[in-house]
Amino acid sequence: ADYLLHTYKPRTFSKLCELTAVAHNTYANVKNLEPDVINYELPKWLDSVAYSKCRCATREDFYDVLIQNGYSQKDAFTISELIRKGRAHAKPELFEEYHLPFDIMTVAKNCLYLFPRSHTIEYMFLYYKLAYYMKCDSKSYRKITQKLN
Repeated sequence: ADYLLHTYKPRTFSKLCELTAVAHNTYANVKNLEPDVINYELPKWLDSVAYSKCRCATREDFYDVLIQNGYSQKDAFTISELIRKGRAHAKPELFEEYHLPFDIMTVAKNCLYLFPRSHTIEYMFLYYKLAYYMKCDSKSYRKITQKLN
């Protein structure tokens, strides 16, 4: 997450949430959890053509994109649930009846697990709280960080 935040320097809250979610997701094209591999593969994925056309970093992003593409709420929910569980990668034949656009299916096939938007926002509030204490009450910040270590 630190690497992505320093690389992309998000200017909006939604971009910050997107990068945090991307760092927590599990992808098919990132085989190794070593930091050097992740730091190389994730930016490559974020800059890909498919991802730029279908910016889906959380479970709810897929739902929103499917609704925007004219799918019913029921179908959008069913599809997004299958995607978040990694079924697009493991069993792409489940999606044939829905006729997903190529870009959405390309992004979905790469997702093995998707972080929920609510958890991403929760992390953001935690970061804001820590930043507040670091800036305004450094004594409390030191106590908090010592307890975490």
